[in-house]
Amino acid sequence: MSITTGNPPTREAGVMDSTNSFWHSRRTLAAGLVLVAVAIGATWAAVDRSQDSHPGAAGYDSACGLHGGSTATPTTGPDVQWQNIDGNWLPVSTTEGPGRRSATGPWSCYAHTPTGAVLAALDIAGRMNREDLTSVVQQQTVPGPGQAALLAGGVEAAATNEVPAGFDINAYDGSTTTITLYARKGDITGRCSTGLQWIGGRTGDWALRLAPDGSNRVSCEQVTNDQHDPNFIAWGPNQ
Repeated sequence: MSITTGNPPTREAGVMDSTNSFWHSRRTLAAGLVLVAVAIGATWAAVDRSQDSHPGAAGYDSACGLHGGSTATPTTGPDVQWQNIDGNWLPVSTTEGPGRRSATGPWSCYAHTPTGAVLAALDIAGRMNREDLTSVVQQQTVPGPGQAALLAGGVEAAATNEVPAGFDINAYDGSTTTITLYARKGDITGRCSTGLQWIGGRTGDWALRLAPDGSNRVSCEQVTNDQHDPNFIAWGPNQ
């Protein structure tokens, strides 16, 4: 689904269900406590097994409470609204992020999912091509030589005039992500690799991993339609 809009989508509030159980007689109290203890033990055992089999991918928490759909690698393009900001096409999802947006500075708060990482990769890079890029770089890139180089050299604010055309998630473990992004500029299609890292613990956010020279995309090359990666997913405002 490709929708272009200038209005932020309405955020859907989460719903939390709770159930209370009460024991009404001494006869059932002891049996009830035994059942509760067994249930709690089974629940904790299941949690432990889940965390062991899916390290780094437990939950979809974000800094603003977003809950993405799944930690599974997507097989279709995310359902988003596309917004053209200063010539850069940026995706917005009510479930995957960004949950926080402002007229200036970073768009932040993405779901702790592969899809959340894809949206963060495009949005963070797009917000770096603006006059307020310093705050974006400081808050949404991984500290290190690349961040220092980018802040020292600066980046001129300019529209890329590129249109997102698709992606392929090469690796995801809940902590780091590597994505191949496709974009079109006129009749030319190019692809680049970009990396992200989850920072801040359970309710953290995605940040771009920069190359030592400050670039957020590496291994860029022009490609034809028959040179797409095997898991390429066509996705963009024109899809």
